[in-house]
Amino acid sequence: MGAFFSKHFGAGVVSIETNEKAGSVTLTEEYATKLVERAQAADVAEARVEELTGQVNALQGGLTEVQSAADASAARVTELEAEVAQLGKQPGKLGVVAKKEGDVFETVENPYETSADREMKMISEQLNG
Repeated sequence: MGAFFSKHFGAGVVSIETNEKAGSVTLTEEYATKLVERAQAADVAEARVEELTGQVNALQGGLTEVQSAADASAARVTELEAEVAQLGKQPGKLGVVAKKEGDVFETVENPYETSADREMKMISEQLNG
């Protein structure tokens, strides 16, 4: 923009002021400088918007990757749950727990039973005789 004014109006930057009484137009350097500064600020703002848009796009890509990983994990959990359910239907596959002493196995009624469950069962048996 400054090159246009320099080319047509000389070396200095000029701008426009209107004289309402005379109906004439006067070009001033101060106003042109403000216009140039505003244009430069707009260019800087535009570059910043482009930079931020790039960052948003990168974050969106990362979010898509995270969502894909979460979906894959959920699918794997579903597969594992199906495997566990299938194992529960096969005799000898579930309901066997290794003892700490080695590779000796003992059967249990419910492999998911906790010590609190066993304690409640024992108390119930004692109360019921």
